[in-house]
Amino acid sequence: MAETPKYNGPSLALVGMPGSGKTTIAQLLAAVLGYSWIDTDALTEQQQGASVREMFAVFGERKFRNLEIETWKRVSANPRTVFSTGGGLVLHREFWPIAPYTIWLDPSLDLLEERLKSDESRPLLRVNLRDQLEQMYEERRYEYGRADYRIAVYDHAPSAVVNKIQSHLWNL
Repeated sequence: MAETPKYNGPSLALVGMPGSGKTTIAQLLAAVLGYSWIDTDALTEQQQGASVREMFAVFGERKFRNLEIETWKRVSANPRTVFSTGGGLVLHREFWPIAPYTIWLDPSLDLLEERLKSDESRPLLRVNLRDQLEQMYEERRYEYGRADYRIAVYDHAPSAVVNKIQSHLWNL
């Protein structure tokens, strides 16, 4: 006999700035909900045989963004899935019409800076980290604000964020 699903709502896409915790939260949330989990950046890397950083270096940002949206188009309709999306995926005009229920993980810039200060893998965040984060946030916050639900992320354990999201989903 098949196990009864823990949650039977729509798929979920976590959006937010680099370092906001999308991958960590998506994995935990998928486990709690009984959903599968897909990291769109990791899937794009797997399909291209290169890291995001390498794709930026070889192809440039524009080509990477095209690869990113093509990955999204292939997987966005997957049922019972929690997606951790690349931070810039929301910039594609094609993202929102096919996005499932979206959750914006919104940490403070101080927390992002702390999390990212030694991360060498982020191609758009190489020098003057705080200035780049502020500029990126300004460029993207309107798009992130289109999400169905926003959760302020503090320096809590990821399980606390998952619990808050889970409580929200049960009240939909």
